[in-house]
Amino acid sequence: MKYMKVKDLFKIIKGKKVEQVYETNENTVRLIQIDDLRNDDNIKYCERKEEYIFANKNDVIIAWDGANAGTIGYGLEGAIGSTLAILRTDSNNSNNIFIPYIGRFLQSKSKYLRDTCTGATIPHISKKALEEIKIPIPSYEKQIEISKILDKAQELIDKRKAQIESLEQLVQSLFWEMFGTYLTSNRNKMFFGELVKEFRYGTSVKSGEFGYPILRIPNIVNGIIDESDLKYCELPEKDFLKLKLQENDLLFVRTNGNPNYVGRCASVTKKQEGYVYASYLIRARIDLDKLNTEYVTKYMNSVFGRHEIIQKATTSAGQYNINTEGLGNILIPVPPLNLQEDFARKIKLIDAKKAILQRGLLELENMFNSLMQRAFKGELFND
Repeated sequence: MKYMKVKDLFKIIKGKKVEQVYETNENTVRLIQIDDLRNDDNIKYCERKEEYIFANKNDVIIAWDGANAGTIGYGLEGAIGSTLAILRTDSNNSNNIFIPYIGRFLQSKSKYLRDTCTGATIPHISKKALEEIKIPIPSYEKQIEISKILDKAQELIDKRKAQIESLEQLVQSLFWEMFGTYLTSNRNKMFFGELVKEFRYGTSVKSGEFGYPILRIPNIVNGIIDESDLKYCELPEKDFLKLKLQENDLLFVRTNGNPNYVGRCASVTKKQEGYVYASYLIRARIDLDKLNTEYVTKYMNSVFGRHEIIQKATTSAGQYNINTEGLGNILIPVPPLNLQEDFARKIKLIDAKKAILQRGLLELENMFNSLMQRAFKGELFND
């Protein structure tokens, strides 16, 4: 199979600062930003100005700067912002390459592009690393066939994600249906501190590969504990006894640069009993005679809970923080315990269905990655 470097196929054109407009007319065009490389959920617009850089459907678009550097999109038309760049082929190569195929290949290199970024504070794509990437170039017909197969696999992944999202929406609807009257009324509300037996900050001991499993900020995701990047730490026994987690403990993120992440929480399951937690987390051990952990977790991560948390948070040096006093002053509705427990039972059934779908999603993603590797090695078809 023939290989060509990015620099031999494309010219790289960096975007410019674009001013968004909120009313459309005959002179407005789509404004493409990093989020648009993932989906079309929030289409934005700008005026058509000569100084802007415009992408067309035959360009590959890459996030050039920031935490999402290396994200790839294609098939979009519009003005690109200053954190993006386009890869544009010349007329000599345009008849030999199928852009969706190139886009898929470069998406498979996103991690490499992130790993080779420059910049100590804000990551920037290394132009040299990008230009030196070698792209396998089968016949034009094979590029189309490969793209169709990968598109079909991606379609299955998207459908599975939509099924999972529908279950998450069901949880939100159920929460509102069962507790709406308590959420919108000032009755039956208490300060969270009155319902917590103990607040405790985590350890600042450096994590490593040995010792007790330790939960950190990245492990608190979407109201659950994600153990995919679990670290360990060594502690004296007296510190371990103070910090070891029990089933039904709640963990809160106490500091983050993103206001949407500060105060996010998850409940500890039986599986995490005996784990410890890092200093940027706060443990709340609640009164189980008054509160159910599933209810509290869903409340704290709801619009109502987030509003309370943001009100109690403070800012310092660009970081949003919440301490035990702030958490203790959060007002929380306290429905009858049997109603909370009924909610938890229903959530358990939904979570069981979601777990099946998530396992299926993982299998589909593994299949997709395998297909990509085989496709770009030339193993799907004989060329």
